Amino acid sequence: MRRLILVLAMLLPFIGWAQSLNPMHPSFDQMMGVNITYKAPLGRLGVAGTIREFHVWSWNQPQPDVEDWNPQSHIDFERFYANLTALGHLTVPVIQMTPSWMFRPLMNEQSVPIDPDALKATPEGFKTQSHFIKRFAEVYGYSGIQYIENWNEPDKDWSGQLATFRSDEFAAMCSADYNRLQQLKGNLSSQRPDGFKLVMGGLAYPSIPYLNDILQWSRQNRSGGVVPFDVINLHHYSNSAAEHQKPIKGISPEEDHLREKMNRFVQFRNEQMPDKQIWVSEFGYDTWAGSTQGIPTVAGQSIEETQGQWIVRSFLELSAAGIDRAILFALSDSGDPKVRYNTSGLLKDSAGITVPKRSWYYVSALRNVMQDMYFQGDVKTGDPDLRIYHFADASKQNDLYALWYATSRGKKGSFTFNIKGQPTVRVVSLANGFPMGVVTDYPVTENGVSLNVSERPVFMVSTTKSFVQRHLKRMILTPDMIEGPDEARAMIDEQNQGDPFMGNFIEHKSASGWTNNVTYPVNAFISFHGRIALKAIYLKDTYNVGKVKIYYWDERGTWKQIIEDPMCRYFVWDPYIFKTPLSTDRLKVILDGKTKTETSCLGEIMVYTEE
Repeated sequence: MRRLILVLAMLLPFIGWAQSLNPMHPSFDQMMGVNITYKAPLGRLGVAGTIREFHVWSWNQPQPDVEDWNPQSHIDFERFYANLTALGHLTVPVIQMTPSWMFRPLMNEQSVPIDPDALKATPEGFKTQSHFIKRFAEVYGYSGIQYIENWNEPDKDWSGQLATFRSDEFAAMCSADYNRLQQLKGNLSSQRPDGFKLVMGGLAYPSIPYLNDILQWSRQNRSGGVVPFDVINLHHYSNSAAEHQKPIKGISPEEDHLREKMNRFVQFRNEQMPDKQIWVSEFGYDTWAGSTQGIPTVAGQSIEETQGQWIVRSFLELSAAGIDRAILFALSDSGDPKVRYNTSGLLKDSAGITVPKRSWYYVSALRNVMQDMYFQGDVKTGDPDLRIYHFADASKQNDLYALWYATSRGKKGSFTFNIKGQPTVRVVSLANGFPMGVVTDYPVTENGVSLNVSERPVFMVSTTKSFVQRHLKRMILTPDMIEGPDEARAMIDEQNQGDPFMGNFIEHKSASGWTNNVTYPVNAFISFHGRIALKAIYLKDTYNVGKVKIYYWDERGTWKQIIEDPMCRYFVWDPYIFKTPLSTDRLKVILDGKTKTETSCLGEIMVYTEE
C-alpha cells in the first residue's frame, strides 16, 4: 500500500506543463541522458539511460564506393552498440560531418551534404546522405540501435554560409532520411518491429518559427502532411546572454527560466506535432572559470560544486517542463581546457586516467533515486526561492519530493513536512564520492519532519527501498586460478593497474601478456572456485594480430564459445558485455597457432560479475 505523505502545502494545478501527450514519455531515469564519444569508459555511463554518440559519417564511408563498418583506426561499432544495449542504454548515434569526397568549392566538413547539381530544398538533393542513413540502420540495427539523429546543429551559423540549413532545406533532408528509414519497416523485424526512429538534428538556436516552417513545408510537400521525423530536438545552454546571441556567462536554470522556455516548445509540440517526442539533447556548464559557458563564483563553494548543483537542477526543471529526454553535454572533458564546452564533462583526466568530478556523483545519485519516477507537480510554499517538486511512480504508489533553493548565493534553510501515517521517511542527499547518494531515515515526530534545504537538491521518499541498483564488479584474477602453461599467467599480471571498465586503468606497455609462439592452438583455464554471474569480459589487445577465443562452462556441463576476437588493434581494451549474465565457474582461453602473418597475443583479461 502506498505510504501517503501529507504536507502543509498544496499542489499547484498542472496547467498542462508536465503532461506529455506522448504515451512513450519515459520515466525520469530514462529521460536522463549524456553525450559521449566511442572512447567513453562504459562503467561511467550509469548516470544516464540515454546515450547520444557523436559519429562521423566518413568513419563508415571513407570513399563514395567504400563502406567500412568496423574501421581499423576506430573500434568495432557493432560490438560497441551491442555493449551499450546490454548495459540497458538507449543509444542515439548523431551522424555528422560531410565527407571530404563530397566537397566542392567553398565546402567544408560542416557544409550541408547536398548532392552535386541538386536543388537544396528537395529530398532528391540528399540521396547520398539518406542512403548512408539507411545503410547505417541496416548494419547497426542488429546491435540494438533504434534511433538515429541525422545531423548536429543544422542551423549553425559559425562555419560559413554553406553550413547553415534553411528550414526548408533541413525539412527536405529529413524527408529523404525519413523515407529511407520507412523502407526498412518489415525488415529486421525481430530487432525493430516498429522500424527506426529519426531524430531531427538538434537545433543550436531553438526556434518555434523554424519548427513551424518545417511543419508548413511538410503540409505542402508530403503526403498527408506527415512531419518527417519522430523527435523534435533542441540544444539549450543557460546563459546570461540574450537568446541567439554570443554567450557571456553561464547562469542557473532557474535564473534562465529554463522550465518556462522549454515548456513553450512542449506546448507547440502538443498542439502542432502531438505524435512527436521532444528532446533537449545538449545542455550543461563548463568548469573552466574563463569560459563564456562557465560558472560564476558562488561564495563558500567550488565551481565543481556549483556545476553539479546546476546540472541536477536542470534535469529537474526539464522534467517539469515536459521534455521527454534531456541529454547532458558531456560525459568527459576533452581537448584544450580553455575552449568553451571542453570542460563541461562529468569526468576529467588526471595523470592519464579518468576521474569523476563532483557532478558525476551528483548525477549518478539523482538517477539512482529517480528510478521509475514521473513529474506530478509543484508544492506551493510561502518562500519564492524554495522549489519543491513532487514525483511518483507509474502506479502512484510511491511518492518522492525534490527540495532546493533556486538561488545562487549559498542560501540555506529548512522546511517542515507535516507527515502522518508512517514512523519514518527516507531522505537521499547528494554527496561527493557517493554514486548512490547518502540515504538517511528520519523519524517522524508529532511536528512532522524538518529537512535542511540548500541550493543542492535533497530528496524525500515515501518508501523504504534501498536505492541500490545492480552493478558490475570486477573480480581480481590470481595465479592460483590459472590452469595451463606457466606463461598463461602473463594474461593476469596487470590486475592491480586499475579498471578499464571505469576508465582508470594505468597503462604499462612493457607488460608482455601471453603470446603463442607455436604453430598449434594453446589453451588455458581460469577457475573461479565457485559459480559466478559473469556479466562482462575485457580483453587487452596489445602486440601482433591473431585470434583469441573464450569459452564458458555452462550449467549443463558443456563448453560454449562467447568470444572470438581477431586482436587486430594496438593497445586498446576490447569489452564484451553480456545482456544476460552467464552462470559459470570457469573459462577456457584459446590462442590460435602461429602462422607466417599472425601471432596470437592476449595482453590481459579482466572479468566482471553482476551484483
